[in-house]
Amino acid sequence: MNALQLGIVKSGSSLVISWPTNTPGYVLESATNLNPPVSWATVVSPTPVVVGGQYVVTNTIGVGTKFYRLHGP
Repeated sequence: MNALQLGIVKSGSSLVISWPTNTPGYVLESATNLNPPVSWATVVSPTPVVVGGQYVVTNTIGVGTKFYRLHGP
């Protein structure tokens, strides 16, 4: 199995995050730091939309640091 990768692109004042739709059971999660223990939270807003075979989430870039990962089965 190939490694699943997030696509992340800055677009103006937004961050566009995408991943393939053929990944059932995976959810996008975020954390504000990576110091153990890391507290990952499911990104529930905005909800992903499907664009060209990809799930896409567009977030406004805010203050501070945020890390993203896909978590799944």
